[in-house]
Amino acid sequence: MEEGDFRQTLTDITQQDLADHECLIRELGESHPHTIVLRKALPSLERSPEQYTCYMHAFDMIGDPTVQEIMRWLNPRTIKHDVKPDGKFTCHLIEHNILSSIDYCDDGGVIIYFLAAIPRHAGRMNAGRVISKWGLGHLWEHSIYEVPSIFGDETRFFKDLTRQEAVSGFKAYAKRLGWHGKTLG
Repeated sequence: MEEGDFRQTLTDITQQDLADHECLIRELGESHPHTIVLRKALPSLERSPEQYTCYMHAFDMIGDPTVQEIMRWLNPRTIKHDVKPDGKFTCHLIEHNILSSIDYCDDGGVIIYFLAAIPRHAGRMNAGRVISKWGLGHLWEHSIYEVPSIFGDETRFFKDLTRQEAVSGFKAYAKRLGWHGKTLG
């Protein structure tokens, strides 16, 4: 199996039932050896405090009350903008020099995957490996290009952000899109 086929198979796996991902990844290893390891399984895709995105993981924003408050602001009946930690938010961090680009990092930095110059995925570097959340699914450890093809082929590395820097950047991004911070108690 060629790399493109392998990565497309990973994309196909991520579109299967979440409960099957671990087994399908393990079975894939029989036909195409890989180093993908499950770090944390998510019990389901139902809304819960455990649910978070790859960007929330990469920027250490999981469980932050301000981030949660901004995301609660996204009432489907009143939403005017799609405000969440995602690729658009990542563009905001890059454009406003909150994320600092570096040549490479082996440990402690952020890797961002781009498809057609648009951020599609993010992970954290740990001893030369990537730890990333695939969509709203499981948290995986893998080599740089052991990811679904939908994440893109271009990678860039960035200095790690503190939680405070990431949350401050998210607040600025949300305010730019209409959030006024009125619901935080």
